[in-house]
Amino acid sequence: MIENRHFSRHKMHRKPLPDICKPTGAMLEPEKTRTPSQKISRKSRQTG
Repeated sequence: MIENRHFSRHKMHRKPLPDICKPTGAMLEPEKTRTPSQKISRKSRQTG
């Protein structure tokens, strides 16, 4: 039972970290989404 409580606490602590990483991730998302889109477009051209 005590271990389960510790796990729940770890989950609570893990949530704040992703929230802080989300803003930075959102900033990097545009660049990352642009690179994959280019790769996909190249692949689509090869298949086409």
